[in-house]
Amino acid sequence: MTGLRRVVMVAAAAALAAACGVPTDAAPRDLAAERLPDGLLSEQTTTTTTAPDPGETPEEVLLTVYLLDGEAELVRPTNRTAPDDTVGEMITQLKELTQRDIDNGLITLITPDVTLVSPTQTQEMIAGNTLRLPLSEEFYALEGRSRSLAAAQLVFTITATPRFDAVLFVDSDDEPQLIPTSESELPDQPRPMTRLDFTGFNPLLAAGE
Repeated sequence: MTGLRRVVMVAAAAALAAACGVPTDAAPRDLAAERLPDGLLSEQTTTTTTAPDPGETPEEVLLTVYLLDGEAELVRPTNRTAPDDTVGEMITQLKELTQRDIDNGLITLITPDVTLVSPTQTQEMIAGNTLRLPLSEEFYALEGRSRSLAAAQLVFTITATPRFDAVLFVDSDDEPQLIPTSESELPDQPRPMTRLDFTGFNPLLAAGE
């Protein structure tokens, strides 16, 4: 009787397991991760990273650069699309004339051999942020009104962004340099230059607008 009771209980247990969806054979099976206890889950996770499309075009920015009219008297704004708005890219854009610039009679005094000779630095001043701009000797080979006009191109272009309010021109030895104003006046000593130093080269500033 005892043996019969054991057989009945085993059969009942098997039937209950089958009803609950639990396999009754000994074959191994894969279980879904969500059905495993936390302690059996692997601590390693896999992250899928989507690589950028090699053919995707980098996002460009809009720069306002200032060129000179054909008489080399006034600075004129023109918009350009560029890879970024770094100071190096601004100088690159100032060197290059588009066909539209040429058709409009615009020129530039920032020649192809003018370069940055070291990284730029931004100094926080009471009047705003001043860019310390180290330029090669080709820029300082310009004298008098030509240096003033070239400096005006740089000052207007650089301060067209909200990051900078003035430009301090330095040479390859990091020594500040004198820049004449649009009135052909030399400051008593090298100092940061702003748009107001070149009022005579800009019709809007000259008109007080």
